[in-house]
Amino acid sequence: MKVLLLAHDLGLYGGVGTFNYELVEALIKRGVEVLVITRYNVDFVSKPAGSGIHVNMLCSPEIPPKDVVFYLSNMHTVTEIARRFKPDVIHDTSGGLRFLPWLSRYAPTVATIHGSPLLDDLRVKYGSFRDWLRLRLYQYSHYVPAKMMSLLCRAGIDRAVFVSKTCLADALVRLDPKSKELLKTMSVVIYNGLSIERVRSVVRESSSYDEYSIAFVGRLMEYKGVSRLIRAFSHVAKEFHKAKLHIVGSGPEMTRLRELSRKLGLESNVVFHGWLPRDDALKIVSSSALLAHPSLYESFGYVIVEAYALGKPVIAHRAPYSKELVEELGAGLTVDTLNGKAFSEALLTLLTDKSLYRKYSIKAQEVAEEIFDIGITASKYIKVYESLANQ
Repeated sequence: MKVLLLAHDLGLYGGVGTFNYELVEALIKRGVEVLVITRYNVDFVSKPAGSGIHVNMLCSPEIPPKDVVFYLSNMHTVTEIARRFKPDVIHDTSGGLRFLPWLSRYAPTVATIHGSPLLDDLRVKYGSFRDWLRLRLYQYSHYVPAKMMSLLCRAGIDRAVFVSKTCLADALVRLDPKSKELLKTMSVVIYNGLSIERVRSVVRESSSYDEYSIAFVGRLMEYKGVSRLIRAFSHVAKEFHKAKLHIVGSGPEMTRLRELSRKLGLESNVVFHGWLPRDDALKIVSSSALLAHPSLYESFGYVIVEAYALGKPVIAHRAPYSKELVEELGAGLTVDTLNGKAFSEALLTLLTDKSLYRKYSIKAQEVAEEIFDIGITASKYIKVYESLANQ
C-alpha cells in the first residue's frame, strides 16, 4: 500500500503537525509505504525520530497565508512527485487539494477535515472587531485561490474523514437534503490519535507536582477563552494564595491577557510561558493538577487527549465538542465558562474534591489508551485506504 500524504505541517508541534507525524510513524510500522509532502522545517530535520519517515520537504516564502503560498508556489513539484510516486491513495490533511485539485486524477483521495464553519460564526458573535478582521482576511485569502482553481479543475474527494462526531454534525447541518445524504455516504469519523507511550516518556523523570496549579495550552485567540479563565482563576487564587495558572502559547491576545492579570493582581499567580516545544508543554501539564480548556469551539482538541494520557482531568467549556470528548467519556467536567461564577466553582471543586479528582484521573488514562492511541487511529485509516484502493 502506497500513500501520498499532503501535510503542510509535520512535526511534534501544534495539533495538526503532531497528528501528521504520529500517523506517519504508525502507518510505517504497519507496513504502509508513505511519502509525505510538507514544508521545510529545520526542527523536524534535527529529530532522530524522523529518520524512518520518507519526506519531501519543499521550501516556500514565509508569507501568510503560508499553506496557500506553499501549495501554489510548489504546484509543479508536487504534481511531479505524485505522478512519479504512483500512490494507491492520496491523503490530504491540510486542504492542499483545494489548491491542487488535479491531483485527484492520480489516485483515490482521502481528506481529513479538522475544522468547521461553526467556529467562524462563534468568532463573529463573541469576538472583537480585531478578531472579526483576522477571520475575514483568513477566509478571503483561502476562498479566492481555491475558487479560481476550481474553475480550472474540480477536486474529487472519495472519502472525508472527520476528526469527531461533532465536526461531522456541524458540516451536515448546513447542507441541503441531497448534499447531506451524499456527505453521509462518503464520510467516516476517526479520532486524532497520539502515541501514549511517547507522551508519558517525556514526563517520566519529572517529579514536580503542584496540586493547586492549572494549565492552559493553546493559541491565544479570543475564542479560546483565556480571559475568562484568568477571571475565574482569580477566585481560586483568593482561596489558595500559592495557586498557579500556567498559560502556554502565543498569539494576538498575549498583551491584553498580561494586562488583565496585572489589573486583577495576579502577577505572581499567572505564568505566561509563551510558545514552548511540545515536550516542555507536556511537562507543565504533567506538573499541574488539571487542564483548563475554555474554548468556545474545537473540532477535536488535541491537548485534551494529551492531558488524558498524563492522567489529568479536564474542565472544558460546555459545547458539543466537550460533551463528546469530556462529558460522555467521564474524564472531566464541562461548564458554561461564560458564567464566571460557575467556572470558578468548577475549578475549585476539582482542585479540592480528592475523590472526584481521582475518579476522573483514572478514567482519563483509560480513555487515552482505549480510544485515542495512535495505533487505533492508524488501523482505521488503513481500512479506509484499502477500501478505496480495492475499488
